[in-house]
Amino acid sequence: MLRGSKAVFLCAVALHITIEAQANRKRVFCVKRIVATAMAIGKIRSKLQFYSAFLCGINGDMRHLQQQYRDVRGAGRFGEGIALVCDT
Repeated sequence: MLRGSKAVFLCAVALHITIEAQANRKRVFCVKRIVATAMAIGKIRSKLQFYSAFLCGINGDMRHLQQQYRDVRGAGRFGEGIALVCDT
């Protein structure tokens, strides 16, 4: 796993969306799929590796994650943004 990888970014977005959804009491259906995609891209096989990759990415490349997250939010629907990130 690399620092600042797409997998780490997807993990971060999935966790952020989950926290926001819980705070706003909204149901989000795509989070599990996003997490599964992130784990597949990063060859992450366990939840421990998932959180390790997430924390490693946050500590190693926070500005990069923030910029990519802003780009996704500005892309309109969330799914379209994730597709753009996966395609690059």
